Amino acid sequence: MSWQNGADSAGNQYRWFQQEKTQSCGCACVMIVLKLLQNREIDEVTARSYFSIAEGAINRDHEGQRDFNLTGSTQSPIIGVLSKYKISANQVARLYVGKWIKEAKPSKPVILGVDWGVSGVGQGGHWVVCVSYGTKLVCLDPWYGVVESLSNLFPFYFPDGNSKGRINDLIQVG
Repeated sequence: MSWQNGADSAGNQYRWFQQEKTQSCGCACVMIVLKLLQNREIDEVTARSYFSIAEGAINRDHEGQRDFNLTGSTQSPIIGVLSKYKISANQVARLYVGKWIKEAKPSKPVILGVDWGVSGVGQGGHWVVCVSYGTKLVCLDPWYGVVESLSNLFPFYFPDGNSKGRINDLIQVG
């Protein structure tokens, strides 16, 4: 896909990347963070290659290729690729996700791990970049675009009228 422009309901403008592969949301989130913090736009092929290096031998097929249409990524390669660009990132314990999400702003985004489904367990996952937490949670979602959810519904995440997820993971950036 490509870089997109969007705005939240308050008129704040954002640049976000629409993921190219069904499971490349982690790559796209790293790209969005690079844009927010360093005004750097890289392409997804480059991001995916860095993820392959960060993951090592895991998630590869019998020919040694990493397929982002079959398997998503975890926190470790996201943190590893950000460190390549001199951006510090730390995984936050699940107990403290609610505390750290409130610190999100464009100059200090957080990457959120969303587990899909009513229970938020076992129905797949997704990564998004949160840039604001006030009455609304504003996320740059590599699948849905600029998404606003009511903050009082946290830890639930509603990117559209049909999908519901539970925010279970947070990567503190910067």
